[in-house]
Amino acid sequence: YRFVRSLDDIRRFPTISKDDLREHLDGMINPAVDRRTMIEFCTGGTTGPGVVIPFEESYRNRGRAFMWQLWERVGYQPHMLAAILQHRECPPDINDGIWYMDKPSNAVVLSAHRLSARTIDRYVEALLEHRPRVLIAYPSLAYLFAGYLKEVGFDQKLFDLVLLGSETLYEFQRTALEEVFQATVRIHYGHIEACTLFGYCEVSNVYHVIPEYGFTEFLGDDGRPVGAGEVGEVVATNFANRALPLVRYRTGDLARPADGHCECGRQYPLVDQIVGRKGDFIRTPSGARHSPILVEFLMDRILLDGRDR
Repeated sequence: YRFVRSLDDIRRFPTISKDDLREHLDGMINPAVDRRTMIEFCTGGTTGPGVVIPFEESYRNRGRAFMWQLWERVGYQPHMLAAILQHRECPPDINDGIWYMDKPSNAVVLSAHRLSARTIDRYVEALLEHRPRVLIAYPSLAYLFAGYLKEVGFDQKLFDLVLLGSETLYEFQRTALEEVFQATVRIHYGHIEACTLFGYCEVSNVYHVIPEYGFTEFLGDDGRPVGAGEVGEVVATNFANRALPLVRYRTGDLARPADGHCECGRQYPLVDQIVGRKGDFIRTPSGARHSPILVEFLMDRILLDGRDR
């Protein structure tokens, strides 16, 4: 405790990686927290096998509070009926597995697996019947959905707000979503390990880093902080989970911090782009790097449409 007198002192600790979690997780769990009361979530496997992360039971509400704070800034209220387009299974015996009403979530859940040009009319019918004001989705799925709507010539306003997360949002995607949905598009960035959180505010398309959630750094390959306009790895220290208090955790994600302050007036550090995962890029002959997510949703579009070229 005496070693850490300011946030800058956190930089004196070594960084840790997901490999460290896999090898030493048991010894890193806080012994002051009763393991019988912990809940667990599993990380994704994009950088190797997933890791089961323990949390205090109270984390669930704490995490929701931070998310609702971000979403309320951009116009969302918990009482609003939402449409959810993520990788959630829909019961096959309800509406042919295309959608169902999830009353505990106050949402119309839309199947990502059955979305195609041939089924888009069924999705539209469900949305026009229930009129959710908010779409909660992954950027790639929202973009596919918007593309199908445009193809069939549907031009009615479906949502007031589109809330995105879990993937990189490209500028061409955001432009298309705003055009087709005629709605405000906002996105947040976070991860299962719960070390950092940032998202758009109500007036700009720039991420605001939430310092109350965790201490966030952006480090270059040499381990030193990068400046505004430079790309660095997101390295973060957890303030939200006493069960596993991760210090200087290397997320493997790349982002580009920005200078100055947002016109909304909040004095938060800014990030103008989430670039992708470190070492997880496709390099073209020109030397440009592209996130595989770009290729993934293009392949999804081809496969879901049944096209062979």
